Amino acid sequence: MASRENVIEALGATFGDARLIGQDQAGQRYNQNLTEFPAREIVCGVQCRTPAEVQMLVGIARQFKTPLYPISTGCNWGLGSRLPVADGCILVDLSPMDRIREIDVAGRCAVIEPGVTQHQLAKAVSALDAGLKINPTGSGKRTSVLANTLERGMGKLRQRSDDLRGLEAVLGTGEILRTGYWGRFENAAPGAASHYPPGLGPDPTGLFLQSSFGIVTAVVIDLLDDFEFDVVHCRCPEQKLGDMVSALSSLRRYRVLADGIQIDSSNDPRNLSLPGGDGTRRDWVLWTRIEGLSSMRDAAREEVNLALSHIGLKPTFYRRSEMDNPDLPEVIRADIKRTAGRPVDFSIRAMARAGGVTDPAASFDPDADAAFPGMACALIAVPFDGARVLDLLARVDASASEFAIDVACTFSAISATAFEGFIRTYFDRREPSAINTAHQWNHHLHHRLIEAGIYPYRLNVEEMAQIFDGTTSTLSATLEEIKNTLDPDRIIAPGRYSVGAGP
Repeated sequence: MASRENVIEALGATFGDARLIGQDQAGQRYNQNLTEFPAREIVCGVQCRTPAEVQMLVGIARQFKTPLYPISTGCNWGLGSRLPVADGCILVDLSPMDRIREIDVAGRCAVIEPGVTQHQLAKAVSALDAGLKINPTGSGKRTSVLANTLERGMGKLRQRSDDLRGLEAVLGTGEILRTGYWGRFENAAPGAASHYPPGLGPDPTGLFLQSSFGIVTAVVIDLLDDFEFDVVHCRCPEQKLGDMVSALSSLRRYRVLADGIQIDSSNDPRNLSLPGGDGTRRDWVLWTRIEGLSSMRDAAREEVNLALSHIGLKPTFYRRSEMDNPDLPEVIRADIKRTAGRPVDFSIRAMARAGGVTDPAASFDPDADAAFPGMACALIAVPFDGARVLDLLARVDASASEFAIDVACTFSAISATAFEGFIRTYFDRREPSAINTAHQWNHHLHHRLIEAGIYPYRLNVEEMAQIFDGTTSTLSATLEEIKNTLDPDRIIAPGRYSVGAGP
């Protein structure tokens, strides 16, 4: 690797001082993270505004054999926020790339850049009044749609990667790759050509999910039909959790319910606004939806009522019009809004309040303010089956007991066969012993579950190196060959969901 001074001099000459974030400032800006993972050695940060600028940056990185680590809005909370996996990277700050390039109403899609937040996209789509909505997450308004999609994040309505139709990426060679018809035919506009996402021939889109093969500068994303819906809410005693999961699994397989079925433990900070919410895990809280024509919703309500009453549970149904009803608990109003495609900051504000920040401002930065509770988490893929969920929960509880901590759990349906398990603990970031315990528990849980054949589907930046280190298989060898072709100098995001070192 070339000297830091030579690299920074070349970057300054190309991008100017205003776009170059020096080492000290970069360390302060990019190392802050609410999980309190150790700081990385960061060469500097560079703010890019266009794909052409990303290409120029890749050229400099190749020349000086200095790795790049792209970030969007940097809100990967609980998994590292803005942190790169490895030391010695230039942080490629794509937040200034915040254009909504196109919204195709007829094609029900949008073409967006990395810095586009879910609030920004939802507002633009709503302004068209075209009967469309986005698939928001619960993490907050300022989060990047593109970055969360590439991470296979969980939206309110379904997994975000299911929304992906195509993408544009700058490879480690400096070339721009586009997928689907957009990349195959010169006259293909990205939105209009995305009605059939695979296009013609092999489709490499999936290679850029959870990978280090290139820097994605735009995606074509689904916009969903804004059907009428009812939100379904139900409290479930712990002893009936397995039965409820099995009942929901049947409803999902028969397509009475869609993806996005969510079950929270009652000690989730969001549930403190529910009657009886005291921060302890007394029961579980179901959130799901039924949607479509009035006759379809009537039939679905009957089926949901029948399935849940059979195990002694009584669901409540809420209409869209109740999202601003002040008599409803805040968590219910927030859930209705998200089901309507409106991102809200309720989850992050609920976490702040649980940590003693009583009235966080809209610009509140969870990474920078140590009063905001720390969060360490594991994201697990578990079969959509009551017995398997209970088995996972027993293992999670055993690990938590070993470290004398409390955990909150959320299970969300990714498909008809899989649940996402979002397992987390909150801690006081101002207490070194609390930080150390949370980190040790997190590492212990990941590896204890893997030993039991229960696997993660997303990883934090600390676990990536440890879980991928030393693994050998036909799959890993094949991915290495692809890496060497698309990124021959191995400068893109070393260590990110991959085997092997950087340049």
